[in-house]
Amino acid sequence: MRQRAAGGDDPGVSSDQYRAVMRRVAGSVSVILSGAPHALVGMTVNSVVSVSLDPPLILFCARAQSASAASILEKGLFSVNLLSDEQQLVSRYFAGGQAEPPAFDLGSDGDHVWLERTVGSFLCSVDNVHRAGDHNIIVGKIHRIIDNTSRPLPLVYRDGQYHSLAR
Repeated sequence: MRQRAAGGDDPGVSSDQYRAVMRRVAGSVSVILSGAPHALVGMTVNSVVSVSLDPPLILFCARAQSASAASILEKGLFSVNLLSDEQQLVSRYFAGGQAEPPAFDLGSDGDHVWLERTVGSFLCSVDNVHRAGDHNIIVGKIHRIIDNTSRPLPLVYRDGQYHSLAR
């Protein structure tokens, strides 16, 4: 077993090298939403992972200092929206990359708010939060699934660019 260097830093791993290699891994793009249609809080992530079938759990990672993540945790309810390849502008907006919101439709049941025309959405409550380095791993218990039966292709992000899967 390797021991960590003093202070917890491994002198053989630089954050720039780590970021450069991880950018090459393709991942689906999701938007996490909370609040209400008139007071929406959201963030774009590419760190959504299925955790468990029984009970149904899903996770995403967010910077520990993220104001959006703090609002989501305070509310305790959120949706995970798997973006379709036609929702690149939605992704950019919730990533903070553009000031004006693009046109998008929302669904709401009074507790959760979600994006329409996605690959699918999971309506969740916060189940657990784990601190991991400079991020929080937020685990959600899934209460409802919104399944887009038209089966759109997912939006994919790799090496700083959006991509679509071949049709």
